[in-house]
Amino acid sequence: MNHYLKIFIIIPIILLFCKISSAQNYRTIYGNVVDANTGLPLPYASVSLKNSSFSNVSNSEGEFSLSFPQVHLADTIIVSYMGYRKKFLPVSYFSSKKNLV
Repeated sequence: MNHYLKIFIIIPIILLFCKISSAQNYRTIYGNVVDANTGLPLPYASVSLKNSSFSNVSNSEGEFSLSFPQVHLADTIIVSYMGYRKKFLPVSYFSSKKNLV
């Protein structure tokens, strides 16, 4: 009986350490996708981190947020919208709270 008690105590502790060690610091960027000529918002534009699975879509007012691990801080954000050329921006471009893309 004592052996089983040790197992029930040790396993949750091991799982807790696994969870803590796999946690990463994430960064969230925010912005607005707008037409460069008119300034009108571009709803449902695709916003993604190049060469990764991190992506999102802007809302009906062109606003978006994108969260990703901080190891991608030197990477590139791709913004695309049907009928427009893709725009490639460094993650560092998104240093303030809201940015126009």
